[in-house]
Amino acid sequence: MGTHDRLGAGVMTDHDVAPVPRVALTRAEAAASLGMSLDSFERHVQPDLRMIRRGSLRLVPIAELERWADESAERTLPIRRQAA
Repeated sequence: MGTHDRLGAGVMTDHDVAPVPRVALTRAEAAASLGMSLDSFERHVQPDLRMIRRGSLRLVPIAELERWADESAERTLPIRRQAA
């Protein structure tokens, strides 16, 4: 007897659920996504971010991480200007 037979037609299992895009990450995930330790993230990045706080849960919106990275990035070479 297969899963379909036991559960009946039309019943979804965990295998049927499509992946859901994340809109926020835990602090550990956010630190990993930036390639840094959680300690460095909490000291150097978190103070500049808006966080989602619910009880002891702290989530970092992905858009906030992208904003921080964009604003924190700097050019390592001067911009070349083309001759007129």
